[in-house]
Amino acid sequence: MSADAKARQDAARRRWLSNLAFLDRQLGQRRRQARAAPPLWARPRGGMGGGGAREADMKRAHVVLPIIPIQKAILVKKVRPPRLTMEERRARAKAGHQRWRDSVEGKATMAAASRRAEERRKARGGPRKPGRRRPDTRQQRDRKNTAKRAEKLVLREAILDRTGRCCVRCGFADTRALQIDHIQGDGARDHGRNSANLGYYRQVLRSLSTGERRYQVLCANCNWIKAQEEGAQAGLARGAGAQIAATAQLTWL
Repeated sequence: MSADAKARQDAARRRWLSNLAFLDRQLGQRRRQARAAPPLWARPRGGMGGGGAREADMKRAHVVLPIIPIQKAILVKKVRPPRLTMEERRARAKAGHQRWRDSVEGKATMAAASRRAEERRKARGGPRKPGRRRPDTRQQRDRKNTAKRAEKLVLREAILDRTGRCCVRCGFADTRALQIDHIQGDGARDHGRNSANLGYYRQVLRSLSTGERRYQVLCANCNWIKAQEEGAQAGLARGAGAQIAATAQLTWL
């Protein structure tokens, strides 16, 4: 905080405190006057004018005096203390938490929590199992996902280097549209294990390293055309099989 801002903050605090002191003095003076005045029933009645004077006293007693706390509340609301910055709020909250930890109540609460944790550990028969751990925070998940994406890119580049970095059908060489294709059409077995996983890329790279002819690289168009052709052939095979089965059934009848 700069020196000018601190000076303005101190001046505003002093004005606020002076207004509070002035209102407290005014309220105390009115209360002392009300206590020093005789009660309404003890005041003399002076014929026709006495009633009017008594009514005026009652109005002052019931109307003027209750206005002072309202005025005080209004002035306090108008002259507010300066707002704290976020750093000052955090420092104040941290200091308050530390005071609570140092207090008798805080120490007793933390001791009870430690005892409950020790009882749970004894009930488990030892420390927490490795498989049961606390879920990762958002920052930890982001770091892990970033590392996985980087490893996935490295594996994809290694696969493209081993396959020539182009489509084996049309020769398209833009790596953004190149895809991994199963030559025998048995991709359902791998896609069931989540093809976007790192294990899938490791398996493809391992297969290419051993010389196994199971994977190839196609562009998106050729890969989709190949899938349509294989689907059409499978449909024709299913239709031919159904026709043969129907003919055999008719011959049996």
